[in-house]
Amino acid sequence: MPRHVSVTVCGYTHRAGDYLCTDMNHYEIRILKEDGQQLVIEVRLMGDHAAIRRATTLATDTDRVEVWRGMTCVYSTLESLAVH
Repeated sequence: MPRHVSVTVCGYTHRAGDYLCTDMNHYEIRILKEDGQQLVIEVRLMGDHAAIRRATTLATDTDRVEVWRGMTCVYSTLESLAVH
């Protein structure tokens, strides 16, 4: 059974000094371990690149990583899964 973690990371704009949680995308980061365990992290970030960077920093070299924006897989270590 996967472990779920929910995190909200708000973006800060230096220009206006406001937090922009409403402008952020919702992502699901899935980290699949070699032993079959899963970690599912729900996070709000500014874009695909930020979500992918967050996922890859949380995973080890042997983990399988997937990043989902809604029903679209934006990154996967299994290349055939991700939309380019």
